[in-house]
Order: sequence, then C-alpha cells, then structure tokens
Amino acid sequence: MAKFRPWYLLIPAVGLLAFIDLAPFFYTLYLSFQRWIMISPNPVTYIGFDNYQFLVNDAEFLNAFVRGVNFAVISIIIQLVAGLGTAFIMCRKFRGAALFKVILVLPLAIAPVAIGSMWRLMMFPGVGPIPYYLEHYLGFEWNLTGNSEMAFATTILMDTWHWLPLAALILLSGIAGISPSILESAMLDGVSSWQKLRFIYLPLIRFEMLFVVLLRGMDAFRIFDEIWMLTGGGPGGATRYLSVSLYTLILKAWDIGYGAAVSIVYLYVIIVLCWALYQAVMRVSD
Repeated sequence: MAKFRPWYLLIPAVGLLAFIDLAPFFYTLYLSFQRWIMISPNPVTYIGFDNYQFLVNDAEFLNAFVRGVNFAVISIIIQLVAGLGTAFIMCRKFRGAALFKVILVLPLAIAPVAIGSMWRLMMFPGVGPIPYYLEHYLGFEWNLTGNSEMAFATTILMDTWHWLPLAALILLSGIAGISPSILESAMLDGVSSWQKLRFIYLPLIRFEMLFVVLLRGMDAFRIFDEIWMLTGGGPGGATRYLSVSLYTLILKAWDIGYGAAVSIVYLYVIIVLCWALYQAVMRVSD
C-alpha cells in the first residue's frame, strides 16, 4: 500500500479537474447530438450528427471562422513586428526609460472588459475624442458603427494596444540573452544594422518569437470580452468572430444543441492550433 500512496494524494485534484473540465465537456458533447431550442415548445430530441452536418454548410459559422482567423493573423503579425521594435527601444538607455517601461506595461493590468468599454468610449462617433480629432484636424471620418473595415481595424488596434507590451517583454528577454561578444564581433566586422537584425537577432530569438505567436495565437483566436464590449459583433457582422457568433447563437437564439456542436468544433480547432504552434516552439528550442 505504501508505494501507491502518492497516487492517492492526487485523487482530490483529479476529482476537482474532472468535475470542472471533464463533466461539462461530456455534457456538451451529449447536447451536440440533440435538437434543443430553449424558447421552443418542442422537446429535446436526439438527432445524431445532424448538427455537425449542418455546421459544415453553415455560412455564418464559416464566415465567423474566417473573420477570426484574419483577425488573429493580422494582430499577431503587427504585434510581433511592433513588439520587436519596442523591445529594441527598451534595450537602449535614455532619459525617462524607466517611466516608459512602466507606462508600456500598464495595459496588461487592465481587465479585457474594461479595455473594450474604454475603447468604445474613445472610438464611438460623436462621443469619442479620437474620431473628433481625426475629423476636425485631418478631415477623416472614423465611423466605428457604420463602416465594417474601420470596425475590423479598430478591433486590431485595440488588441495590439492591449497585448503589445507582452510581446515586447518576451522578445526583450530573448534580445537580452544574446552574448555581447557576438554583437561586438559583428561590429568589428562592419556588419550593418539590417544584417545584424537578419543574421544575428532574428535567428537567436526565434524561440521567443514563436512563443509570442503561440501565446497570442491561442488568445486572439478565442477573443470575446473586448470585441463584445467594443462592437457587439457589428456592424453587419464585420467583427462577429467565432466566439461572438457562438455567444449570440446560445444566449441570444437559445439554440443549445447546435451551439454545443459549434463549441466542440471550436474547442478542437483551438487544440489543433495550439498543438501545431507548440510543436514548432519545441522544435526550435531543441
């Protein structure tokens, strides 16, 4: 009995995880094979794989998935490039550098719901200061509620403002870990700044770059709070990413069965994405 005792100590933790994670998952999986619309008088009916068959041809699901992928890819690219530039700035010693770093990381301490509410107040036409100044001084009308391209761009700007500090800090750790002797040798050889970036910095911080892509890819693809508070999925569904579409499907249309099927597919898409990015990170770290 003594040699099995360590396993017994894991029983409370395993039981808690099973209750929190496994039970909801299997219940959702069960619901995905049912037709259950809560506002309908019809009883819950077993329909097999009909929800999944409908999902494959559902234009709303496919469009929301594509919009979410576009948002995630564009956000990650911008944050990776801007984060790299910000990390290089943080490496330099200049007056006010400490204050700059403090201000830079402040967005990370703000809750996502507050981020969305704040950006809505800043960008809402007729209320926000940014549309006012753009129109007053530049003659450019920024219409968050009436222009789908501007609404999409605003969500990317908001996400970049929120998570750029995280990308910069991770890349900064990689840059700080580069041996000074390598940089000194490059300087003596007359290597240009572009060559130093391409042949020294980027290869040596590729692990940190992929780690940024992994973290931000997981989070950007499942973003909900900020988008819902900022645009609510509008205008015209331009920012109705998969998480927002799922919310409206379950808690607006009350289609529990089909919503459960979408949730299961959504979960496995994120799992596959995370697995692929994780494998890329581990391959680089070897």
